[in-house]
Amino acid sequence: YDRAQDTEAAMSIAVQEANTLMAASRHEEAIARAEQALSELTPKNTRLEMLTRNIITASLVFLGRTDEALQNFPATQPLLQQFQGRRFEFQAGYLVALLLDPQGHFREAEKAFRTNIASRMEAEHYKDAFLTITTRVELLLRRDEPDKAAGACEEALARIEETGVAGHA
Repeated sequence: YDRAQDTEAAMSIAVQEANTLMAASRHEEAIARAEQALSELTPKNTRLEMLTRNIITASLVFLGRTDEALQNFPATQPLLQQFQGRRFEFQAGYLVALLLDPQGHFREAEKAFRTNIASRMEAEHYKDAFLTITTRVELLLRRDEPDKAAGACEEALARIEETGVAGHA
């Protein structure tokens, strides 16, 4: 795409790379790649900017850099609100839950995660629901709450069985 001078396609791939790095728990690299993409995005490409800022915010939380994540979130929030659709609503809710947890708002974070997971399941966004469940479990384990993490796993299995999509999430 670089040789073809298709900047938008190249930036889309850069954002996908950053997302893949984040999914692989290579958060520093995800942030670096996302920031590089962000610096090259055109002002009109708000969708890619929103996705890039989501990656940065989430990666900062996973690295324990909550203050930086909170500083980044205000730039992300208006971008999420520009787009219509449940997927963007779900992403906004996910980021809120993710940011509540490291601030010590555990009850609110749990409620936000549960709501987000239930909404994604109802909308049949099973993969995203599963990824949100894994994040919830990871945060519970980081808080040294293995019983709650096990309970979250049991809830997830029950939800999967209820939907009848086992093996297709």
